[in-house]
Amino acid sequence: MSISLESVRNTSTSTAGKVAKANPVPESAPSPAKQATQQAPSVDTFTKAASEDKEVQSRAKTTSVVEQADRFAVTKMSEEDRGKLISALKDEQEQIQQSFLKKMAQGTLGEQYRQWSAANSALTQDGNGIWKFIASGNYTVDAETKQAAQEAISENGYYGIKKTSQRLFDFVAGMAGGDPERMKQLQAAVQDGYNEAMKAWGGELPQISKDTLDATNKLFDDYYKSCSGQA
Repeated sequence: MSISLESVRNTSTSTAGKVAKANPVPESAPSPAKQATQQAPSVDTFTKAASEDKEVQSRAKTTSVVEQADRFAVTKMSEEDRGKLISALKDEQEQIQQSFLKKMAQGTLGEQYRQWSAANSALTQDGNGIWKFIASGNYTVDAETKQAAQEAISENGYYGIKKTSQRLFDFVAGMAGGDPERMKQLQAAVQDGYNEAMKAWGGELPQISKDTLDATNKLFDDYYKSCSGQA
């Protein structure tokens, strides 16, 4: 089994990285990254609520312990809240992808994609042509889109390493209900999803995607250690 959210996430992160490096040209259409940020529903309320329910009892505890509790807050949620979180994460990703696909169907970027597809029809037969187009880097974008993409993959951006790895961990932990053995099975599915994203991308993913996968695996490792009392 592979987690499709990971496939979409990796290609989306890779897309943002590529667009961030593209040469800007004038274009009036709003950026997909900006649209996604404005439209995507927040899932912070679920994590915050769980964290508050399990707030640290002793002021003597270190900051690292508090941070760890925040990172693993999803594992302390009720089954109902975990279900809501998973649904919110799925809906959020779907909204972002649809916004991106809408962008690709209009304006200068959409026209560039259509021209590229016509010249590279063999690369579009598997249904992943749109990702291969982005991976090619053979396009230009407007200044607004470029700036939005740069912000999206920045340290505190939606597709930055920290926030993306946390979303992936939350998604898996929510499905596993905090069960370490079940989480290990689903962690393997994250790697499968990453491999699927590579196929859709047409080769190695950008460094930010690799770093995000490493950060996600570290979250898993830290959680397992906390369960065994090693943290």
